[in-house]
Amino acid sequence: MLSPTNAASAKILRMSQLFTALSQCNKAVAQCNSEEKLFMQVCRAAVRFGGMKMACVSLTDPDTHMVRPAATFGEGIEYLQDIEISVDADSPLGQGPTGTAIRENRPFWCQDFLNDPITTPWHERAAHFNWRSSASIPLQRNGAAIGAFTLYSDEVNAFDEAESDLLVEMARDISFALDNFARKSEHKQDEQITLALVLRHQLLMRTSFDGICMMDLEGNIVEANDAFCRMLGYTQEEVVRLNVADWDVQYSSEELRLILSELIGKSNMIETVHRRKDGVLINVEISSSGVELAGYSYIFASCRNITQRKRTEQEIEFKNTILKTQQETSLDAILVVDENEQIISYNQQFIDLWRLPPQLVSARLDAPVLQLVVDQVENSEAFVARVNYLYEHRNEKNREELQLKDGRVIDRYSAPVVGADDKYYGRVWYFRDITEHKRTEQELRIAATAIEAQEGIMVTDANNVILRVNQSFTRLTGYSAEEAIGQTPAMLHSGRQDPKFYRQMWETLTRDHYWQGEIWNRRKNGEVYPEWLSITSVINAEGQITNYIGSFSDITRRKAAENKIEQLAFYDPLTGLPNRRLLHDRLQHSFATSARHHKQGALLFIDLDNFKTLNDTKGHNIGDLLLIEVAKRLQACVRKEDTAARLGGDEFIIILEELSEDTQKAAAQTEAVGEKILAAISQPYLLEGYEYHNSASIGISLFRNHETTADELLKRADAAMYQAKNAGHNTLRFYDPAVQLALEARTALENDLRVALAENQIKLYYQMQVDHTSHILGAEVLVRWLHPQRGLISPLEFIPLAEETGLILPIGQWVLETACAQIKAWETNPLTCGLSLAVNVSARQFHQPDFVKQVRQTLRRHALKYDRLKFKLKLELTESVVLDNIDETIVKMQALKKIGVHFSMDDFGTGYSSLAYLTQLPLDQLKIDQSFVRNIGMKHSDTTVVQAIIGLAGNLGIEVIAEGVETVDQRAFLELHGCALYQGYLFGRPVPVEEFEARLKSS
Repeated sequence: MLSPTNAASAKILRMSQLFTALSQCNKAVAQCNSEEKLFMQVCRAAVRFGGMKMACVSLTDPDTHMVRPAATFGEGIEYLQDIEISVDADSPLGQGPTGTAIRENRPFWCQDFLNDPITTPWHERAAHFNWRSSASIPLQRNGAAIGAFTLYSDEVNAFDEAESDLLVEMARDISFALDNFARKSEHKQDEQITLALVLRHQLLMRTSFDGICMMDLEGNIVEANDAFCRMLGYTQEEVVRLNVADWDVQYSSEELRLILSELIGKSNMIETVHRRKDGVLINVEISSSGVELAGYSYIFASCRNITQRKRTEQEIEFKNTILKTQQETSLDAILVVDENEQIISYNQQFIDLWRLPPQLVSARLDAPVLQLVVDQVENSEAFVARVNYLYEHRNEKNREELQLKDGRVIDRYSAPVVGADDKYYGRVWYFRDITEHKRTEQELRIAATAIEAQEGIMVTDANNVILRVNQSFTRLTGYSAEEAIGQTPAMLHSGRQDPKFYRQMWETLTRDHYWQGEIWNRRKNGEVYPEWLSITSVINAEGQITNYIGSFSDITRRKAAENKIEQLAFYDPLTGLPNRRLLHDRLQHSFATSARHHKQGALLFIDLDNFKTLNDTKGHNIGDLLLIEVAKRLQACVRKEDTAARLGGDEFIIILEELSEDTQKAAAQTEAVGEKILAAISQPYLLEGYEYHNSASIGISLFRNHETTADELLKRADAAMYQAKNAGHNTLRFYDPAVQLALEARTALENDLRVALAENQIKLYYQMQVDHTSHILGAEVLVRWLHPQRGLISPLEFIPLAEETGLILPIGQWVLETACAQIKAWETNPLTCGLSLAVNVSARQFHQPDFVKQVRQTLRRHALKYDRLKFKLKLELTESVVLDNIDETIVKMQALKKIGVHFSMDDFGTGYSSLAYLTQLPLDQLKIDQSFVRNIGMKHSDTTVVQAIIGLAGNLGIEVIAEGVETVDQRAFLELHGCALYQGYLFGRPVPVEEFEARLKSS
């Protein structure tokens, strides 16, 4: 059901349509010269413009009293084919709406056609065409009914009183036309006059450049010309169905109706904004008048698109505003004159510069103003002559300096004002007081003369742009003044100083207005050289920096001398390595670094074996060549931050920094470097054509913080070196016997681990994972080493060793292979086919470039396809593995997810996971670390962390499992807070697969 507002809108629309149809009917009456054309035109108007579905004009056969269609138009005109309608009151076919209207010569309204008894003979036919209402209005000739104008609608109660009146009016117009046809010869002249008026109206509508429309007082469009339609982008048919409020965006519907109601008998002109059909807004100027026609009120409006005019006006206003703003804010004094040399305008700066009195400014008198300007110029006659010359030669531009009688110097510039058509509109004059600038230039010239004989000097502005350089600058840098001026000192940068150096330099310069120091610059030929640079800020009276003055000298020779002195004092002249003096300094630095970073360091004391024999047999020159080559090999064996030094003779020292905090690991790192040095020294030497083989003995002493002195550390390493010599040369020994024993044990363990896989000593143990009902869902596979002599070795002992040596890669691949083989073996057993296995993946294993390929090939070898693998293989990654190169991790995880592999984040909460990263990772499970589970109920912070992890996993839609569950209370707490998956001793310890399968059967 329509709301009151919508019903009113529909009512207005229908009335607007019928008004349009009435207008079209009137046109037909005026234009048609035959009944046939008239009947067809009014039927068409009723359908096209009046909103009817079908219209028909029927005429009565006087002989048969039957009613026959003379003209039809609209949908369903097949309804009238072979239809039988009579005007005979005694015939059932004469009781219908049309027969009754003709017979009784009155309008007949049938508001419910399909349910009205009088329309029974035509119900079946009407139902087919969905006719719900009809209007039959008699057509008269000389007052007698000769036929009917019948209209059909597909709505019940389609004709209210107002609409009925309009349709009756249309029928009267048609009857009037029929009378006119009868009296055609008598009223020929009247018809011609009427036709001329109509044609004149049509011609005006067609040829007008302005949009013309006619509307009723509600704003409904009755008629509009093509120009109006083009202006708004609508067709004729669309326009006459619309209201002016449909496109006017400036006035509301109520405001428009008020404006229209006040126009009867009056004329008005307004500007408004219309929205075209395509949404574009246009400015419109409307001239409108209200008239009364045939008892109805109409508004005639002529509309013109003034968008371009408004835009032009706005642009002119905008440009004028800009010009005015520029003139008022300019630093220059500005005077504008027209083509007749009359003053148009001048700004406040002009008034101030020429010191115009207020009364002269307010009077706007040209001659006194110009005379006052002339009077202030020292050579006024030359000034006036130049002005007159420019007025005669209108197109010339000119600049000159004016010396005023009060000592000021004025820069004067003048240019013509010329339009796009080369029309001369006048001239603009610019004046600027450059007295201070001229004084500064003079001072700078004096200063430049004074500094030409000094060291290299450059002067920059406040923005560090070079303004001036002296001859010494060119001599030292190779850049001429022309090449340097306009550039910045950055043109000299060598790249040796980092941004921090320059940042600190500018901080000092800003704070103290002075800086000096050593800096490396680059000459034009590319040579990098050291210079001593001093920079001074030039401050004006307002405390602002206006310039920087830099003076510098080349200190290449001084630096070379300093370097030579340093080389002799701190470096061995034969090998170029640090000598004993510098070694002690480096050791003190290493002690400090160790204390600051909590890392261990090591000192290696290296002594060449049998060096004295070489000296005695081949001479000292050959011995020196050997020492030089050994020094090179030592430097190649250590990192940049480490130190290689020569104590004297054939004794060398290596200082290693930033070793592991763990003593055994630090010892292992040092041993690796020592073995590398032994291997390098033992390579053959070619000494002046003589091939020589050599070896060395190395003593090692570890150090931490400042726990010993440099001398004591050297003594310890020296003692260890002699132990190495006593062991048979070409070997190394640690000063601490316990470290030495531990290192030997570690080496033995490493050797045993290398053969453990081949000899089937590595085993997989299975620790069950269960749900809250203790139902076994799968297991985590854990590596165990069954050593033939030592028995079961803890993973805590051999896994770190495997990580350091790279053995974790073959071990990790063996674990993956074994787990996949077990999944395949369980595949056909109903008891085990649904179990999943969780496999731990190390960082080194996961970050292999071909890790995804390795997993794919392993799955393919065991015939584990996606449909069989899904949910069964779960790779456990620690936070450190996942967050190391997050982008690479996501790509690899997504690739493996596509082939059925799932992922669990192990030890969750112990690292530093970012929640932002966590939302990006394709994780299936979070594993709560056992360190948190162990403290449930005992440590509030850990208990809170467990609850937070469970909540976080739930919000992210990720499964959560707790490991290390050992007590009933722990399990109860976890289940209460939403964690339903568990792993720990409460349910079972890690066991071989046979025991795990036996537990499955028993459960």
